[in-house]
Amino acid sequence: MKILHLIDSLSVGGAQTMLRGIVEYPENTNELHVFGLRTRENLLKIDAKNVSISKTKGKYSISSLWTLFKLARKQQFDIIHCHLFKANVFGFLCSLLVLPTAKLVIHEHGQILFDQKLYPLVLKLIKFKVDKFVAVSETVKKQLVLKSNINETNIVVLRNFSSLKSNIKTSTKSQLFTIGFAGRLSPEKGCEYLLRAAALLNFEFKLLIAGSGKLLPQLQALTKELKLETKVDFLGFVEDISKFYNRIDVCVIPSESEASPMVVPEIWSFGKPIIASKIPALEELICDKKNGLLFEPKNTQALAKKISFAYANVIEMQNISKHCKQSAAQYSSKKYMEKLNKLYNSLA
Repeated sequence: MKILHLIDSLSVGGAQTMLRGIVEYPENTNELHVFGLRTRENLLKIDAKNVSISKTKGKYSISSLWTLFKLARKQQFDIIHCHLFKANVFGFLCSLLVLPTAKLVIHEHGQILFDQKLYPLVLKLIKFKVDKFVAVSETVKKQLVLKSNINETNIVVLRNFSSLKSNIKTSTKSQLFTIGFAGRLSPEKGCEYLLRAAALLNFEFKLLIAGSGKLLPQLQALTKELKLETKVDFLGFVEDISKFYNRIDVCVIPSESEASPMVVPEIWSFGKPIIASKIPALEELICDKKNGLLFEPKNTQALAKKISFAYANVIEMQNISKHCKQSAAQYSSKKYMEKLNKLYNSLA
């Protein structure tokens, strides 16, 4: 089969990382094409054939639509697999106007959780043409049903996988207990709660924050206010995230809301424990004191206690690390691709 993966942009992000894992999978038997609808900074490098990006930079520009139409006419794709809002709309128009026989797949990465009006309405309007929805978690599936009235029999849940390799020979691990955060510096990711919890810790530690975003100045100011400047390092965008994971003892996910964060299977593949907010999408993945630790969202004292537990209870955390490796095996690229190809074959 000839499959087009259509995405808003190929800048670094969870959806883009998942797409890279799909198209770089070494045992692909289908002919895969990738088209990014606009150019942005921090482009993700994808080592695969048939990857192209529109030269347009505007978020709301429609000029790339005509390029998409031309590509579709030339290649005659069997399936159009869409990722993110703009791609969903353009993919719908392409399947409606150019390739009416092509199957349309919409991969919901989590925007349905955050957009209360426009996005759910758009999905409701175009669902008649969609052959299958892919949800990254049961939490996301539930919201597709509730907000956009999608028939749950037309939704397949495919949780994100990790294609990272943890066999790094040289370690840059500090002797200090090292806490990590990896993600966008945006309100829903909850990095503020981590900083406030860190200020309550009564042992020596290092906190590494990998990521960029609009909250960076506020978080840096909060770090200064809490007198944590010598204990917190803002690393910005980290290109080689594997080295970051090797430097930390635990990873904290203090999010207020999540769809299915990539960091979970990634960290598990390194055998590192996760301390995470007790929210639906994370509860789907993490069992408290088995493959991670859970705390009540926004509760900085509860988070500080969990971090302190991880610091003080070495044997218990080693046991959790073993379960993390086992959990990682459940979310391998091989298992994911078997399920995805089964979906494609069902549409043929």
